[in-house]
Order: sequence, then structure tokens, then C-alpha cells
Amino acid sequence: MFKLTSLVLVSLLVGCTPEPSASASHHTEDTTHVFSETNPNAPLPTSAREQLQRALAALAAAGDGADTEQTRELAKQTLARITDGDVLIGSIEGARGIDRWHMCKDFGLGACDGPPTEDPDWLGDDELANTLADGLDGYMWGNRLYFASAATMETEMLAATLVHEVNHVANRSECSYYADILSHEVDDTHAYIEEFRAFLAECFYIEDDGANIDSCAQLAAEHVGEYGFFPDIGSVLASGNDDPVELTRLMVESHELGELVPVASLWQGDFDTCPE
Repeated sequence: MFKLTSLVLVSLLVGCTPEPSASASHHTEDTTHVFSETNPNAPLPTSAREQLQRALAALAAAGDGADTEQTRELAKQTLARITDGDVLIGSIEGARGIDRWHMCKDFGLGACDGPPTEDPDWLGDDELANTLADGLDGYMWGNRLYFASAATMETEMLAATLVHEVNHVANRSECSYYADILSHEVDDTHAYIEEFRAFLAECFYIEDDGANIDSCAQLAAEHVGEYGFFPDIGSVLASGNDDPVELTRLMVESHELGELVPVASLWQGDFDTCPE
């Protein structure tokens, strides 16, 4: 995985999700699920659409057949946010305008020097196009998810990754990830929290009845540790310690640090600006 310490290089289609357990292999039906594209003028190619449909079918099956209520709700609500059009999906090569500018900004390229673009068709230059093609597999901004249409992933892995990324959308991760959102200077502590929560959601979805606070805290900490952040987690915990279990309880039990399940009530206002 080509990786920067930023939200841009998310786990979508790049294989940094945990391996699905046996309990996560839910039977899928041959059903077409509606989804809305980020850019209808540059639709996903057929192979990517088919791959996405298989992942959506896996979420539908888990929503009906998973062993635990937590897993069923994660699957149902993730699927609902996509099929209801609350989350849009597209290809990186089809990205235009401000989202493509943010992609550029995370790579620190010259095409995005200066203020954010107001051109909805902004493409940047050839250097940006080549950089995105070679170095970016997945991206999330606002309520839009992008992935490299040529990439492939096993169905259950993609389903789990959708759980991860929709969690980012539900919690408006890009609004916390950066100390300065215009320059894309990462806030390591807040970025760690955003990724930790999304990996928790993945864990509870994948492991189903094998998931618990201790095991998912350990898994999330291991995976976020690969991002290269230098967080001060003790500054947000009552104990003052760097304790992943305590951090997990603030997300799973008290909801003081965001929500695990992407319920519709979290979709308030627009996604063009960050909430005050």
C-alpha cells in the first residue's frame, strides 16, 4: 500500500483491512442494489460495478443473517446509506472539482497550489493524473467514496471496507483529520481517532459473534499503528493513559468520540463545509 498520513489513502481496495473470519462469510443473493455515483458523466466501468454489487449483496446478507445485532446493524445501515444515496461512489479517474483538488493537496503537487478550486470540472494537470493513477487506490471526502476502478478485492473484504469508509462519512472524518484543512496538515491525534473508530466498525462487522471490546481494540490499534501517526491519546482519555480499550469504550458504549453505526440521523446538513 502506498500510504500517506492522511485521510486520502484510506483502506478502500488496498488490502489493509483485517482478514474476514469464517463467521463473516455470509451467503449472498444475486440482487442488484441501487447506488448513486459521484460523477454520472464518468460512471464506474462494468467490472467495478459488478464488484461493488457483490459487496453490497454481502452487506445485505449480513444484515439479515449475521449472528449479532451489532453486526446486523452495521451491515444494514452501511447498505442503507449507500442505496439511499447518502453516500456516493465513484472512480478516482472520474473525480472532478474540489474532491480532485483535495486528492492533489494530499500529494502536495503544484497543480493545487493556491486556494481551493471552485471549478466543478477541475482536473489539474498530467502530473496529478499520473500520480493518482499510480499512487492512489481509495479516497473519501464529504459523502463521496472513490476507488481505483482497475483494482480488485475479495467480496467480503470490499464489504468490510465499505463499512470502514461509510463510518468515516458518518463521522465527517475529514473535518477532524487535519489541523489545517486547507493546507492538509494532519492532526495526528484526531486522525488516529478517526481511523481507530473506522477500524473498530470493521472489526465488529467482520468478526461478528467473535468480536468484543478487548479484541477489536487490539485489532484497531494494530492497524492504525501502520499509518505512522504520533498521537497523544492520553490527552483525550480520563486516565491520561494510551489505552486502546478505554478509547474503544468511548466509541462503543458512551459514544463520546463518535458513532460506530452510520444511522440516517447522522446525515444532517450538507457535505460541502465542515460543521462549526
